[in-house]
Amino acid sequence: PVERLRQGARCYLEFTRTHPQYYALMFELCDDDLEEAIGPKPEAAVRAFGFIRAAVAEAIASGRFRNDVPEPIASHVIWAHIHGAAALG
Repeated sequence: PVERLRQGARCYLEFTRTHPQYYALMFELCDDDLEEAIGPKPEAAVRAFGFIRAAVAEAIASGRFRNDVPEPIASHVIWAHIHGAAALG
């Protein structure tokens, strides 16, 4: 699961570099602006975070990640890190 997260982060960052307009549409508009413009958050955005949550849950269950931080918190920290790197990139 840890290597899957690394590879997923690489893919995510590559996507933001090659498709900045789609990245902005999926992740940079606030939810209210996005819903007004196109409706609910794109499925790709929902799936991207689901990928992280599943990998983090597996890493915790397998002992690769500490289990004293709940999965939702760990997932949000990782998401913020990857998303921040992409936004600043």
